[in-house]
Formats: sequence, C-alpha cells, structure tokens
Amino acid sequence: MQLSYPDSLPVCQLREEIIEVIKHHQVVIIPGETGSGKTTQLPKMCLEAGLGAAGTIGCTQPRRIAAIAVSDRVGEELQAPDLVAYKIRFHDKTSDNTIIKFMTDGVLLAETRQDSLLAQYGTIIVDEAHERSLNIDFLLGYLKNLLPRRPDLKLIISSATIDAEKFSRHFDDAPILSVSGRSYPIRTMHQEPAGSDENEDSYVEQAVAAVTGLANLPEGGDMLVFMPTERDINDTLDSLRPLFDQSHLLLPLYGRLPAPEQRKIFRPSHQRKIIVATNVAETSITVPGIRFVVDTGLARISRYNPRTGTTSLQVSRIAKASCDQRRGRCGRTGPGVCVRLYSEEDYLSRDEFTLPEIQRANLAEVILQMVHLKLGDPAKFPFIDPPPSTIIREGYRTLRELGALADEHHLTARGRLMAKLPLDPRISRILVEGLSLNARRETTILAAALSIGDPRIRPPEKEFKADEAHRQFVDKQSDFLTLLNIWNHCFNNPEEHFSKSRLSRLCKTAFLSWQRMREWMDVHEQIDRLLRVTQKESATAESASYEAVHKSLTSGFLRNICQKKEKNTYLASGNKEVILFPGSGLYNKGPQWAIAAEFIETTQLFARTVAAVDPSWLEQLGGDLCKRSWSEPHWEKKQGKVLAL
Repeated sequence: MQLSYPDSLPVCQLREEIIEVIKHHQVVIIPGETGSGKTTQLPKMCLEAGLGAAGTIGCTQPRRIAAIAVSDRVGEELQAPDLVAYKIRFHDKTSDNTIIKFMTDGVLLAETRQDSLLAQYGTIIVDEAHERSLNIDFLLGYLKNLLPRRPDLKLIISSATIDAEKFSRHFDDAPILSVSGRSYPIRTMHQEPAGSDENEDSYVEQAVAAVTGLANLPEGGDMLVFMPTERDINDTLDSLRPLFDQSHLLLPLYGRLPAPEQRKIFRPSHQRKIIVATNVAETSITVPGIRFVVDTGLARISRYNPRTGTTSLQVSRIAKASCDQRRGRCGRTGPGVCVRLYSEEDYLSRDEFTLPEIQRANLAEVILQMVHLKLGDPAKFPFIDPPPSTIIREGYRTLRELGALADEHHLTARGRLMAKLPLDPRISRILVEGLSLNARRETTILAAALSIGDPRIRPPEKEFKADEAHRQFVDKQSDFLTLLNIWNHCFNNPEEHFSKSRLSRLCKTAFLSWQRMREWMDVHEQIDRLLRVTQKESATAESASYEAVHKSLTSGFLRNICQKKEKNTYLASGNKEVILFPGSGLYNKGPQWAIAAEFIETTQLFARTVAAVDPSWLEQLGGDLCKRSWSEPHWEKKQGKVLAL
C-alpha cells in the first residue's frame, strides 16, 4: 500500500493540518468546495493518521453509483484494491482485509440494528452531508448520541455546500477546516425562461437550443445538462440526436440507469460527450472533462403533506447551494461556461439550502425504528433540524392505524415484527397480515415490487409496442395482480432454469427494465430471508385467494380506501378527491370500492396501483378506526329490546 497524494487537489495542500486536527478531535467538519478532492483523499489521510489500526474507516455516500466509483478510485490510488471495498444494498464486496469501506448511508444505518455501538468502525466519514436526506439526518443524530459511549470513535463530516457553523454547534463546537475547490474561471450566463406555464417542455427546448449554441463555440470540452426527470432526459436526447453527428457522444445519466451504462460517462472517448443528467451528477461523482454546464434549475422533489397524508413529486426550483454545485461542475479542468435557464433575479430569490428531507417526509418508519431501538422521543432526538411536531404526530398516528403501537407508544407484538423488517411500515404490515392469511408468497412478491420502481418501460418511439406487450399482464380487477403476472412471467416457470441471459430476453420482448427486475428479485430474496429468520414456516406452493391477498394489502393501505364518485373519480379519506391513474388496468372501469398503494400529486392527485376490494373487510381490519352509525331504531317485541340497522 502506497500513500501518495495528487498535488493538483487542493485538499492535499492541507494534508498535515487535517491529519493533526483529526488526531486531536473526535469530530471534525470539513466543507470542501467541488473539485477539492475531499471524497477520495480524506480516507487516505485517516490511514496516515493511524486511524486504520483502530478499526475500519467507514465512508458513507448518498448514492450507490458514488460508493462504487469512489471505492474503485481509492483502491487504484493506494495500489491495494483488496484493502478498499464497497457495500451497497444486495452487494457486499468487503472482506476481512478491508480497511476502507465505502457504503451508502442506508447501509450504515441498517448495521446499527445489529451493532448498536458500530464496534467494527474506528472512523466514520459522512460525505455529502449537505444532501440532508432522511438517512443522513437520522444517522447524524444517532452518531451524536453514540459518540460519548464510543470516545475512541472519530467522526468526519464532509460536504461541498454545507452550513458548517450549524453542524459545528450541533457537535459541541467541533473544529471546521474549509478546503477551497480546484476551479478555473467560470463564466455564468442567465437566460430568461422562453416558455409559458402552458408549455411544460419549454425548458427542454431551451436546453437543446443552449447546447446547440455552446457546441458552436471554439473551445472544446464536454457538456453536462441538468434535467429534473428521466422523461425530460429522454426528450432532450431525442431532440439532440438529429442535430449532432458521430463526433458527439450523447449519454443519459440517472439513478436507475444500469451500471454499465452509467460507467460510460467516465470512459475516455475521442467523441465529445454531451451528458444529460438528473441531480445524481450534482454531487458525489465527478464527471471528468466537463467544460460546459446547462442548468434548468429544477429537480423532482418529494414532499409529504401531513394534513392530507399525500406525497407530491413535483418538479420544483432547487436551492442556491444546488445551483452553485451544478455550476462548479464545469470549472474542474479548465475555464468553464455555465448557462442557467433562469434569470439572475430568480437565482437570488431562492432558498440558501434545500429543506432537509426530515422536515418534508413521512416519519412513520423512522419513529418505528426509534421506538424499537429505544432511542427516546423523536421530538427530543438530536436531529440537526428537528422535524415539525405535525409530522411527528402524523407518524405516530400512522403506526397506531397499522396496529404497530399501543397506548403510551409501546410496540405491539405486530409492531415488533414490523420493526424487524427494514421497510415502509405499511409494507411490513401487509407482510404480517399475509402470514396470518396464508398469502406469504404473494405478499412477499408484492412487498418487493412496492419497494422498487415500476419495471415496465415505454421507450421513445416504441410506446405502442410497449403497451401491446404490457397488455398480456393486465388484470382488470387489480393492478397488484398485474404485478404478480409480470413476476410469474419472468420467474415462475419451473421448467426453465433462471439465468441472466434468459431474463434479459424476457425483458426485451416484454418491455421490462432488466435492472428493475433484477432489483425486484434481490429485494424479494432479502424480504424472504428476513421472514425465514422471524417466522419458521415457509411459503406454501398453493396460490392464495384474491380475498387473502387483497385483505393483506388493505391492512397496510387502510388510509387509501376510496369510494367511486363518478367514472375515474373517487372520494378517499379526509374527503380527498382522487383520480385513477391512466396507466391503471382499472381505468374507465373502476369498481365501487378500491384501495390504492399511494396517492401521488403531480398535475392532479392520482391513485396509483389500485384494486377492487370488498367494503365488508374494512370493519374487520379497521377495528376502532371505523366510525359506526345506526339507523331505524325500533322495538323488537319478541326479543324485548331496541334494535337498529
């Protein structure tokens, strides 16, 4: 193993100072601008400080692609790939020799369930802390409580754009070491939006025009275009393809893109790259050679409304810090140009930082784990930014509705079983009910399906063929059974041995995402393994009845019961009006009563993944949640008492 540092990285100029500070302080805050080299070099500095001897150096990343890419890079730089490894969901490349371990923050959180002291680690580096995801904030709160019990544990919090003073105060005035970025001059140009509210795709057209203009400049270099959604990426690439010849390489980049496709952005090419990406390219990974950035200033941001119990996934303006992150991507290897498809006034009016997810998410799963791990009152837990009391109350209410909590916030027997399953509590409730109704096989498959994205794809210009291929799976009573049909098509033929090539062929002809089908299979195996640990009996080979499967589903989605009002319009709890999602197999022929897996607000409030249910199930499953009324009271002479309907 060789410890050497690239002179060109600014963080390396502070190597001696950083090593001294982390030797003498338990917590260190290191804000490092984009391009400073902090992600790859800090683990090496920890090694030089002798921290590797005290236990594994664990480094968290918000995204899987970053954990893999950075692990590979650090292993190469140390010339000791066997000492550096990564662990992400379903893929653990670590061994007894691993000294530096890269992982997602979700993986480290999951490890706290089996090892509350995180005893294997001597150092933990939480990178990209500015993302403030639910996992990151929960992890930082957990570590805040853990540090007094583990005085030997070192914690380094690193990020490109971070409110360093706030983090320092939270960790008892921890020292701050700021690292400047390696950046060349960047020319920023603002463009007034060209479209109107009626023209939703105006930013796509504007981006295409900007890319075309930049391509005509004499300077060379690759381009990075930021789009809010996967659909926008495809639309942008479709518009760009006729405009560029073979001298340009057009590449998409988004979270669920297969790993081999993602790696194309890192490979050297004699062609000029034009990469169209979501905010996955904003931080964590460095795309080499970028000299031009085109920024829409938009991202799809999830927000939970505790008043209505709905989640919106709307395209929204990003914060200033994120705008600056995107801009910084083009000044790494030479002078850059950033074209912002919004005015300077628009930029100046934005929030400084993105609202932390913990202040805009459903906290039911966090609260369930906190009760299970006896971490105390969520309102008193050391979150950097405490969640609003309304969201905490809503989380408790959800868990009581699911039967996971009794009075005084104690776990019920059902709740203890649900807490052992690292899933959304509604999904774990479905699994628990499925066990009691002999529908384990079906509910395990569906629980895995509901934990990933829809595996069906509709490639541009092949929408009609895709719809034809998907029609074979449709069940007109239940979108959940449609998902089961997809599973059975790919995995339930005992006469054919499963293989990667066979699955690839099936996915291609049926217009299914190979990556998501593999992920579905992996999640299913994980859930099945967890159930085998907690429950001794195995799934039966016999198919469960419609009633057993859908009673199980209803137990988890009680709040998503809806009654037909007219055609595709339904009334849900809280008098919400919802529309059946047009992609549902029940669209235009919906039942009188239905459940939905989720209510999502985009252009309207849609009920997605729906099924017909029998309203008589609700009284049994709802228990005390059901409101009862009586009518037509009358004296029954024979029984000698008053009866009512």
